Amino acid sequence: MQPSLTSNITTNNIYKDIVLKVKFYKAQIIKDLLNKGISPETEEIDKRLNDIDISLSIFEHETIYPGSNVNVKRINQELKNIEIDLKFLYTLLHDLTITEIVKLKAFSDTHLDELENLSNNCKVRSQEEVNSTSLGKTLYFQHSNFDITTEHNIDTIELGPIEISQGSKIACIVNATNVENSNIIVNIVNTITGAIINISPYNYNQQSILLSKIADVNTYNISFSQNIILNSPLKLNINDMIINPFNKYQILAGADKIKITSADYNGLINRPLSTNMAYFENKTFIEFYTIGATEITFKFNKPPTHTNFKLNNHKVSNLDYIHYFFIECDKDFSFNFDLNKGNVYAVKEKGIIDNKNLLYAGNDMVSNFCVIETISSKKEIFQFSIKIINNNQDVDVQNIYVKEISSLGSD
Repeated sequence: MQPSLTSNITTNNIYKDIVLKVKFYKAQIIKDLLNKGISPETEEIDKRLNDIDISLSIFEHETIYPGSNVNVKRINQELKNIEIDLKFLYTLLHDLTITEIVKLKAFSDTHLDELENLSNNCKVRSQEEVNSTSLGKTLYFQHSNFDITTEHNIDTIELGPIEISQGSKIACIVNATNVENSNIIVNIVNTITGAIINISPYNYNQQSILLSKIADVNTYNISFSQNIILNSPLKLNINDMIINPFNKYQILAGADKIKITSADYNGLINRPLSTNMAYFENKTFIEFYTIGATEITFKFNKPPTHTNFKLNNHKVSNLDYIHYFFIECDKDFSFNFDLNKGNVYAVKEKGIIDNKNLLYAGNDMVSNFCVIETISSKKEIFQFSIKIINNNQDVDVQNIYVKEISSLGSD
């Protein structure tokens, strides 16, 4: 019998792109089986996965010969597959970029003072690239050829109306030369209420704004008496929850647990408490989610190798409703954390809707779940414009894009 791909995707000897593609194909296979009315058992999923060459790209091109009919559906699918491959690529580039920046910063701090400015510039650029590619959804983008009007030394660029989903955090990135970031203003007008908001462009200081009200959210909790070994997607039946195919469902699993990946252990452990720090003998990757928390305070015995948050005062404030934390640490590392409120879960999965049922397709052994249902709602329209205070400089605006950094209703 061939080994199960789904049970080994977290081992260290599998390339990261293989992990992403296995998860993608697994979701596609489950969806296909459900559409055919077949129960998606692990054995059938593994059988189909083993028939796929995971080392190849998702995109496959079918040659079009002169005189043959153009298959528009096939071309559209090829373009969609290219988009998926690019998404995987950007995800890997994000990890590589973070690693290289950490190495560069350590080198400049300990060896060459003159590299400090270069390190900072690389950090700014990488953060912009990370948040304009693998993270968030692009709502607006334009490169050069801007229609600029000037009045009283203020250059104005009208971006026009942009639709924003409820509960979305928005960032506007402006790449321009010969102008300080402090002299650029992003002007946002609500087309319904007329309310005006002015913010600075997004940069490594991460200035963004929650434009529209939080979408309506329902949460449901379900627990089992013991951990469940998942051989197939788990059906989550909650008495007072009615599945709506137009709503979005996210599932947090493993309450009061964190997920760790190291050379000697991959799985969930109890979250550390203020009176009991978690200790890691070897290099480890740590992941967890908070829900409903607004601030978290960390305590480390030494600085971690990398985190997806800033270490200012070891506190992180203004958390998203569902907030993801990642910590990479070297050997002999220990830490704990305190929340002002909210709860901690180890993993998060997108809920799969099958008829009137909600399925959980995670791989970890868990016994409790929190289902977050985001009610589908109308989008709001905002008028965007960029205003640049021009002190007789030859300002060159290279590109502008508006990003949806986070949204409870996003996939």
